Amino acid sequence: MLEELVCEYPVMSNEKLAQKLGVCERSVIRKAKEMRLTKAFKGSDKFQTWTTVERMFGKYPYKKIAQEAGVSIKTVMRIGRKLKLQMEKEDVGRHRSEGLKKTLRVEKSRIVFGLEQKTDRRIGHDKARTRVLTMLAQHGYITIKGSMTAYYSVYMRRADHIEAYAVSVGINIEQWETEEL
Repeated sequence: MLEELVCEYPVMSNEKLAQKLGVCERSVIRKAKEMRLTKAFKGSDKFQTWTTVERMFGKYPYKKIAQEAGVSIKTVMRIGRKLKLQMEKEDVGRHRSEGLKKTLRVEKSRIVFGLEQKTDRRIGHDKARTRVLTMLAQHGYITIKGSMTAYYSVYMRRADHIEAYAVSVGINIEQWETEEL
């Protein structure tokens, strides 16, 4: 019984070990304390979690490992750091690439359904809009990078044909409000 206690105490919960040995939980704790035995991992970082992380590390993304182990992604990263686990460069690149592809897929579907993007990535680059914004800027209109609005001043000569083209590709034309001196 003592040999089994010494072998199993560091990695098994006191409750399960007490059931296995056929004694009460308090007896297991008392005898372990007397023999100066310690748990391998305390708190929420249970042995099974650590072995799951160690087994899956590098083969799967952190999110999948976290779901399998029943912990957060941060915990997976912390356990990996404590165990000095490192991914190969190819694995790191592959995981990042998969994550980026998923993000781009979600962002494209948001654009298709007319929803606002969640990231700052430029998706759905439209050559016609870029071309018309450049033409407007060349004719003296004020264009702000990333904005879908071009501004004109009351003192400038407006290009109606370019404005019509801009409106057709989804750019708003507004008057730039200036204070009179």
